[in-house]
Amino acid sequence: MKEAPYLRIGLPYGKHIRQEVYATLKASGIDVPEYLTVEKHRQYSFDFSLPSGQKIKFFVDNPRDLIYRLAENLCDAIITGSDFIRDWNIFQQAQRHLPKQWQRLDIQTMLILKNITASMGRLSFLTDENCPVKTLDEFFTRINHPICFTEFPYLASRKIQACHSYQQKYQSLLPQLLATFFSTHGAYGIQFPIIYSHGLTESKAISNPNVIIYDIICSGETSRLNKLNSIAQDLQLVYVGLFASNNHVQNGTTEALHEFKSLLEKITES
Repeated sequence: MKEAPYLRIGLPYGKHIRQEVYATLKASGIDVPEYLTVEKHRQYSFDFSLPSGQKIKFFVDNPRDLIYRLAENLCDAIITGSDFIRDWNIFQQAQRHLPKQWQRLDIQTMLILKNITASMGRLSFLTDENCPVKTLDEFFTRINHPICFTEFPYLASRKIQACHSYQQKYQSLLPQLLATFFSTHGAYGIQFPIIYSHGLTESKAISNPNVIIYDIICSGETSRLNKLNSIAQDLQLVYVGLFASNNHVQNGTTEALHEFKSLLEKITES
């Protein structure tokens, strides 16, 4: 008899979010202690059996990279932040030469994990307290050689392009996205750069009045400690959720995915 396939679920690596996702899984009856100690033991995958007997293969990866694994059909669903999903969706729309499976990827929200504190966060543009501006429009009007650092370059680019003072200053030029020494629009000269941040984004604005960052604010404590001011805030909340693709849940794991979701729903709705 052929063994039933594993349901493949990607979990986020970040230390803070890992603790909260682990607590949610455990409260749902899905206790995977290997996930909580992944940093110490460097074991990045582990198995779990659902009450029905169907099996899950969990693996841990960077929250952004989980989306690429979903795009390549290397997993069935992921738990990650809606901010990364939104940034991916804009990236998907902006590129003309993506692999076909990436073009077809239709990420759906299966469940918002409402009991996780990141569900209260918002993406904001932040500057150092010594930066003499109060609004995003004022930033482009008054600051010479402005620079943006962010983990969400496509979201930031769309927001900045909609800014009136950016349009006046740069006309039809798009922001230049810089990531891992790769540059978009580099052949057309340097314009306003958006540089991909690999973490500790808030540190980039400290004592740099020409730097703006686009980052998540939850409690705001880190921004206060580092004397950063918010000059523009996204209206849409950032949340952590269970995401899947309609196109990819085709390996005999649909029932297991629904069972996994139903276990999580019991705790998120309580």
